[in-house]
Amino acid sequence: MDSNKIKEIVQKFSHKKIAVIGDYYLDEYFHCNAKSFSPEAPVPRAIVNKIEHVPGCAGNVAMAFKHLGAHVFAIGVVGPDEKGHILRNALINSSINTTNLVVDSERLTGTFSRIILGSATDTLNQHFIRFDQENKAGISQNTQQKIMDQLQSCIQKVDLIFIADYDEANKQGIVTNNMIEKITNLAKQHAVPTMGLSRENIHTFSNADTLLCNKKELKSATNMPTNSEDELIQAAKQLLLKTNSSEIVTTLGKEGMMVLDKSHNYEFLPSVAKTVVDVCGAGDALSAMYGLCSTLQLQTVTKGTLASYAAAIAISKMGTASVTHDEIIDLAAEQNPESSKIILDLQELTNKVLRYKQEGKKIVFTNGFFDVFHSGHVHLLQEARKHGDILIVAINSDRSTKENKGEHRPFLSQDERLKILSSLDCLDHAIVFDELTPVKIISSLQPDIVAKGGNFSVDQVIGKDIIEKYGGIIKIIPLNETTNTKSLLERISSAKEL
Repeated sequence: MDSNKIKEIVQKFSHKKIAVIGDYYLDEYFHCNAKSFSPEAPVPRAIVNKIEHVPGCAGNVAMAFKHLGAHVFAIGVVGPDEKGHILRNALINSSINTTNLVVDSERLTGTFSRIILGSATDTLNQHFIRFDQENKAGISQNTQQKIMDQLQSCIQKVDLIFIADYDEANKQGIVTNNMIEKITNLAKQHAVPTMGLSRENIHTFSNADTLLCNKKELKSATNMPTNSEDELIQAAKQLLLKTNSSEIVTTLGKEGMMVLDKSHNYEFLPSVAKTVVDVCGAGDALSAMYGLCSTLQLQTVTKGTLASYAAAIAISKMGTASVTHDEIIDLAAEQNPESSKIILDLQELTNKVLRYKQEGKKIVFTNGFFDVFHSGHVHLLQEARKHGDILIVAINSDRSTKENKGEHRPFLSQDERLKILSSLDCLDHAIVFDELTPVKIISSLQPDIVAKGGNFSVDQVIGKDIIEKYGGIIKIIPLNETTNTKSLLERISSAKEL
């Protein structure tokens, strides 16, 4: 996918409001060193270095939506305990709205605790054991109603209701069959789409618009084999029929994902993951991205591709890590490097240049019309690139070229010129400027080196005073004498006369 198109999509996420209703747990990590054995038993003696708390289960889904830029309403239940207080604060610190979380005095806040053992050199971390605190009974009718009241209070504000069922304790969670029916009925009354996932009970999600599951969950929900593409399609059709849903999204691990809609159209989309560090949280990142893309009415291929990007980034990190805008855009750039070179916004390019400088990279800049593109231009750019780590080229817009060069120019549109430039390995980024001169861009980027062709002297370089004031260097690149724009136009003109 074109990285500029992806930028346009993800920038729209900030206007979306998502209600995440489900099982809010606290993920707790004890980061320990184990350098010796206990004198009491043949087990490692773990010394706690750090205790980390992050929202888990539905809380991680809420975090995934928030990190992608959406406004999130957390709707669920916590206990009146220390873990509930920690969980709520963790959500608040991430700017997630927690006013719709219900405190139930009869419940404890579900907590998944993990001991992570480090080696003596701290170079190896091993997940040693997980111990969970869960409720022994389901939520009361009174608490169910309070949760529905909270959903009712914000439903007119939201673009999507995401139902996150993480119950692994035999219906002790809040997403019961009765709750699902109430949620989907209320959503349809207000024309708000619903999306749901469940570790154990996806087959009970009647009337939700989109259901997300993995291959194992699909097999369990339908009692059908899922070993081949055809078997996956048939099982998804069965789940679609059983739940009266509109869309089934099935994640397939390293094989990617499959999407089947109510018309039985389907798409198999490949995974783009390269590095697997920890699969924890990948499903939540994928779900959040797919959900936000769905609110924009995007095509299935687009939704699935961006969701695959999100999952690939999540599994490259340790723990239940969320995914950000910039990471999605960067991965898209890796997948389509030519389109990523073209940057339309000066502030975005300025931010990139700042990051490059912080990394100790030297920035080389040049500008021109690059109309009637020829080998002399290639020579200039290749030689300019040798003087630094990053080469940025700014070209005059069509309007600016016309005003500088006359009514019959440019011969090539700015889009055509950008496409040619972006195909060159020596170039890192290209941008268009509409002003008559590049002074504004030079002032913003403050490149280390400004390169110009040998037809210029240092004193003729536009912006010379600005460049020297911030400490930049002007570098004149000797021309390739075999071809230049003037001689090429003369040859073309002579050929036309013949």
